[in-house]
Amino acid sequence: APVKGRITARGADWLEYDMVDGEWHVFNEILQRKTDSLNAQIPSLQMKVAAEAKLLDERIRQFADDWAAQRPVSGDTRHSAALDTLRIFDGRLVRLKEEHTRIAAAKQALDLEPSGEDQLGAIEEEMRDLKEVWSKLAQVWANLDQLKETPWSAVMPRKVRQALDDILAALKTLPNRVRQYSAFEHLQTTVKDYLKANVVVADLHSEAVKERHWKEL
Repeated sequence: APVKGRITARGADWLEYDMVDGEWHVFNEILQRKTDSLNAQIPSLQMKVAAEAKLLDERIRQFADDWAAQRPVSGDTRHSAALDTLRIFDGRLVRLKEEHTRIAAAKQALDLEPSGEDQLGAIEEEMRDLKEVWSKLAQVWANLDQLKETPWSAVMPRKVRQALDDILAALKTLPNRVRQYSAFEHLQTTVKDYLKANVVVADLHSEAVKERHWKEL
């Protein structure tokens, strides 16, 4: 190629290089300004996240206090009420866990100290145990309630006793983690009391009890 052509081609290459180099320089300046802007915002972001974390800690403490006071562990609690209470606390727990995860991720991104011991894990485990307890006991209570709804005219003491014996036997097959709660003890005692009362039911249902006896009663 002629010398003039080679010089022209090299000049074009240098021009293209200068353009790319200039654009790269502009890009780096824009990137540096963005970085400086973000770095300037970090302290305020850290303060905001720290404030949110403090509020979350207070909400978790309140939740833990409420759980300690209202968790359904009393033996005489109605199973339907116990399951309703567990559903309410479960909803609160889910929301707090989501918030805790979000705050933890923000702290990590901003190089903040992670949160302390998570109380939610222990509560979640206990809640899971109580759900199992009340779900299993609810089935037994349903059988017992069905038995109690039998009309007096249809009551057969021998069958009632057999049904109560079956319920008592079913209770004994429940896992130890269920049987350790007072709700189990209360239900078992109730069934045993019904078995004792069934003796009186059998006497009242005997042919020896006449209409005049009912009037006297």
